[in-house]
Formats: sequence, C-alpha cells, structure tokens
Amino acid sequence: MLSNLSNRSLVGLFLLFLTTVFFILLIRNDEPLRGAERMPTGLLYSVWYHDVAQCAQLPELGYYDIEWYVIPDVLSFKTSIGEKVGLWERNGKYSRITIAGAYAYDEMVVKHEMLHHLLNVGGHPPLYFEDRCQLTWKTWAASHHPSMTTQETP
Repeated sequence: MLSNLSNRSLVGLFLLFLTTVFFILLIRNDEPLRGAERMPTGLLYSVWYHDVAQCAQLPELGYYDIEWYVIPDVLSFKTSIGEKVGLWERNGKYSRITIAGAYAYDEMVVKHEMLHHLLNVGGHPPLYFEDRCQLTWKTWAASHHPSMTTQETP
C-alpha cells in the first residue's frame, strides 16, 4: 500500500501525524493547579474509596493510580471550567484529584472525586452520583442531613 503513495502523500501524512502529536501534547495537562501540593492519604481515604466502590457497585481498582493534591488555606479554586472545591482529571494512566484545603477531609467532596476516578468520567451520571451513592450536594444533604439547604455539585 505504501508503494502506491506518492512522496507528496507521505509528506502530508507525516505532517498530519506531527500536528496530531503536537495537539495531544498541547491539551494534555501534566501540571497540577497553581498552589497545589502533593497530599499524602491515609487509612480514612482508603476506607472512603472502598465505600464508594461498594455503593457504585464497581470493582475496587485503581486507588494507587490517583495522585492527590490539596490547595492549602482555600475554600475553593478557579479552573478553566469554573470555581471548584474538588477536581478530578485524567492524566495519562493516572488520575489527579485536587481538593480545596477546607474540604480535604470533607467526606462528600472526597468521595465525589473518587467516584469520577472509578467511573473515569468527568460528568455526573445520575445512576451513580445521585441514585446509588448520593454524592452531589443535593443528594448528600437529603440523605445525611435532611434539614440542610442544597448547593451545586462540586
């Protein structure tokens, strides 16, 4: 097949390949958010991860594929998709979860980001985030503190 391609076609394919590689490298976000610091996790996070896998009815895989970051001394942080208290990002083989310092030990926020990792999605499929695990502000408040007011999903 390659013998039938002209030199011009080969150059075009090569340029297309280089352009594709360039854009993949350009959009891949290898750097943590500004001010973020690596965060060691302990037994509490591993217990929460187990809980999330159980409620989601998913295999408990990939806990050690998460790189944890915290932005100390903040209630929230700015991202390209808006103000957040927690953020899950896929970074090649690994996931990066960044948590605002004020929420580093907030069970709902941390579990919410863990569920993103387990599902490998950035959206909020209602079956998992609402029905099975109640990991949105609204469903968490209703299931844990019925008198609390609701907020937007982290």
